[in-house]
Amino acid sequence: MSTIFRAYDVRGVYGKDLTVFEAAEIGAAFARLLERGPIALGRDVRLSSVPLSHAVAAGASASGLGVLDIGLCPTSTIYFAVAHRGLGGGVMVTASHNPPEYNGMKLCWEGAIPLSYEDGISEIERMCRGGLGGWAEVSGEIRGEDVLGEYVGYLLRDVAKARGMRVVVDVGNGCCGFMGSVLNGMGCEALLLNPEPDGRFPSGIVNPVVEESVEPLKKAVREQGADLGIALDPDGDRVCFVDENGEWLPGDAATAVIAAPILERRRGSEVVCDIRFSRAVTEYLEQLGARVRFSRVGHSYIARAVMRSEAVIGGEISGHIYLHDRYYGYDDGVYAAIRMVEALSARESSLSEEKSRMRKMATGPELRVHFPDDLKFRAVDVIRQRLQGGECSLNTMDGVRADYREGWLSIRASNTEPALVVRAEGETQEALKALTEKMQALVKEAARELGHSL
Repeated sequence: MSTIFRAYDVRGVYGKDLTVFEAAEIGAAFARLLERGPIALGRDVRLSSVPLSHAVAAGASASGLGVLDIGLCPTSTIYFAVAHRGLGGGVMVTASHNPPEYNGMKLCWEGAIPLSYEDGISEIERMCRGGLGGWAEVSGEIRGEDVLGEYVGYLLRDVAKARGMRVVVDVGNGCCGFMGSVLNGMGCEALLLNPEPDGRFPSGIVNPVVEESVEPLKKAVREQGADLGIALDPDGDRVCFVDENGEWLPGDAATAVIAAPILERRRGSEVVCDIRFSRAVTEYLEQLGARVRFSRVGHSYIARAVMRSEAVIGGEISGHIYLHDRYYGYDDGVYAAIRMVEALSARESSLSEEKSRMRKMATGPELRVHFPDDLKFRAVDVIRQRLQGGECSLNTMDGVRADYREGWLSIRASNTEPALVVRAEGETQEALKALTEKMQALVKEAARELGHSL
């Protein structure tokens, strides 16, 4: 069980790291942590999600809390049920974009505020390890209900009709096969790829931050002459977009495109960006009148930064987009897709035109450099000390982000694995090359000082 409790969720290989017995214990511990129900419970398409969700329900019920079992649904439907109905919390059985043999759980407090290891998950781990003791004299009611129709109705309640856009959506055999009816209801002509739920993921797993995973979507957009391509990850909380030319749009730029019409109405509003956002994107947001606020990388950190503030939107390069304008502020790939269609239609623009409003930068890939867990944070401290007092502007909110005139570099400790996560961006390819070399040198110097061999 030691490997399954992560920074933002519970996750492991089904039958090895995570079994129905652990799931029942986690359901019981979560119920005792909340003390108030009912809780919303949902599951993704994985073959192990049905037995795991049943076990979670049994554990929560045996601890005295009622369970609203929504069944197969996107993660955002659980967040919606918790926020909209005022429930005590929620559990989504999913392993997101991990391979089929994995499964896990995403958990949230009332108001759909996500649990993190520092705030809730570590306490669940402690209870599971220490023994749960007695059980409630009266078990909670487990009641099934389809909330999906209510959820979709709420998403579309005030959305303007689209201008007859042709949209291709890669559902990836995940939870969002209803996207066709959603987009058709907006006035679009929708074509779905891989719409049938299948936990074996025969067409591959969509990961919005990995461009190669949406190659079939890019091809379909070009072949169909579509105006827009949309890809959703298996549990529907992340999204990415492809323009009418079949070109992929990174998550930071997608956030800015969706934010543009919001900022036209609400100039001066706050936008939360993860520390890895492109300089071109943050400059564009500021040109639109946004007050840009950086956040630590990670779902729970950015969700809280948006939901517990007056920010109108937040985003991550990973494809999590948090809309707090006409919505509750949690990440929702389905709603982000709806708002992208609405934005393009309202501005009578194409995605490539919107993308062209942001200047081009030379952006390197995000890379992971193996570093032991007991050394990775010390390595970041060493690098921070090297950079302090230099020619850069230094942000130490999450590792280090060093901004120079010619670009920036970011080095941080991974929240989920023994690694340093590094990325650089330059005003030119030459600047990117120089900053990448500087970044590599900093990591090597830190490793050498700490006695770690790369």
